[in-house]
Amino acid sequence: MGVAFRVSAKATHECVTVYRMHNKLTGAYLLTSSRATTTKLRKTAALRKKWAYEGIAFYMPRVAE
Repeated sequence: MGVAFRVSAKATHECVTVYRMHNKLTGAYLLTSSRATTTKLRKTAALRKKWAYEGIAFYMPRVAE
């Protein structure tokens, strides 16, 4: 089937940061490049009880639009 996507462990100016959040209730993971979503889950008390911030998961090359 081939390569699904490529990621990097190092940041460059051409990459998007992808953050990893863990749902403490279900065990699910959320990978998001949205800084706003990450901030909301970390700063909102009710959401912070459910979601644990696990840091940067990886860096992904930007997609040309």
